[in-house]
Amino acid sequence: MWTLTNHTPFPAETGAYRTPDNAGFWGLWLVAGFSLRDGALPLFDPEQRPITPSFVFAEGDALARDADLTPPRPRVDLIIRAHAHQPAARREAEESRPRALGLRIGGWSKILEVHPPLCYQRNPTFGFGSPGIRVRADPDTPPALLCLDGAHGYGGPGHPLNPLGRGFRNVSEDPKASPPVVYLAGQTPAREGATEGTGTVPAQLGPISPLWEARRALGGTYDANWERRRAPLFPEDMSADYWQSAPPDQRLSRDLFAPGAALEAGGFGTTGPLDAPGIYPLPLLSLRCDTKLSGRWQPAEARLQRVEVDLDTMQVHVLYHAAWSLARADEDVAVSETVVELDHAQGFRVPAGAAGLFHKSPSLMREV
Repeated sequence: MWTLTNHTPFPAETGAYRTPDNAGFWGLWLVAGFSLRDGALPLFDPEQRPITPSFVFAEGDALARDADLTPPRPRVDLIIRAHAHQPAARREAEESRPRALGLRIGGWSKILEVHPPLCYQRNPTFGFGSPGIRVRADPDTPPALLCLDGAHGYGGPGHPLNPLGRGFRNVSEDPKASPPVVYLAGQTPAREGATEGTGTVPAQLGPISPLWEARRALGGTYDANWERRRAPLFPEDMSADYWQSAPPDQRLSRDLFAPGAALEAGGFGTTGPLDAPGIYPLPLLSLRCDTKLSGRWQPAEARLQRVEVDLDTMQVHVLYHAAWSLARADEDVAVSETVVELDHAQGFRVPAGAAGLFHKSPSLMREV
C-alpha cells in the first residue's frame, strides 16, 4: 500500500490531503533542480535538493524555504533570490541615479530600482509646527551589496506584506532609521510612515512568510467553532491563495510557462546588463503520473506549482503536483501504488556521466 515508484532522478513524495470544502485527494509532489545557462538549456544537477515537507523559517519569521507538500496553487509562484550592488551617492549637485534591475518571462515583466545610500534629513521647525523629514542621498555611507528579499524595500514591523522592510513606522522616533533604497520602477522614496501612495508598494523578490499578516489572513479562522467542528482539518473560510508564497505580482499564469519559456534577467551581478539581459531557458518537465486506486490505474496531469530561481548561484528548482480525487476521506487506503516517470527530457540537458540516473526508457535516452 502507498508504494511510490519513481523512475526519475528527482525527489518525490506522495500523500493524502483534504481541501477546505472537505474534498479528499491523493497527491504526488516532485521537485527538480538544474543549473541555469545563458542562451542554453539548463543542466541537470546530479545533487538534487530533497523535498521540503513544511515551511522552514529564518530569523524574524522570514521564510527561508517554502513548503513543497501543499494543496495545488491557483497560479505559479515565481520566487527570485538575488543580491544587487548599490550605486554610490554623489556629493556633487549631479543627481544620484538608481541602478535598474529587470526580469521578464514572456509577457510578464518586473523592474526594480536600487538607489544609492539614503538618509532621512530632519529639518528644524523654528517654532512652527512639527519637524519636517525628507529623504536625501547619503554620500557618507558606502554602497553595499543588498539582498532583494524585501529587507531594503518599503515596509517594517507591522507592515502586512513586508515586515522586513524600512520606513513604515516609527521613523520620526528613531534617529538611526534609514529609508528604503529598493523600489519598483517609477516610484520615488516614500515619505516616512506613509501607508499609501508612491513608494509604498514593497519591492521584493523573495517569498512571503505564512506568519506575515497579508498571508496569514488567508489561512482562515481558527476559533472555538473550528476546534469543535473542523479540527484538525483546514477552516472552511481558508483561501487557496494562502498557499501562494510569491509576492502578488510574481504569481503568474501557467500559460507563461509553455515549452521554450525563458527567464530574462538584467542588471544583476551574475547576469548581463539591463539593456542586454541574460536569457535563461527554464526546465519544464513532461511527467507521466499514474496511481493504482481500487485496483485500477488512473492517470493525472502534473502541473507546475513553483519556479524558484537563485540568481546568486544560477540554480533553479521547479515544483510539480499531480492529484487524484478520492470519493471518500478514507479512500486513501485503496491506493496501492503511484508511478511517476519522465515522458521525455525536452527542456534540459544531462551532464556526461549522469545519464545512468535516468530510467532506461529507449525513447527517453535518445533525447537525453
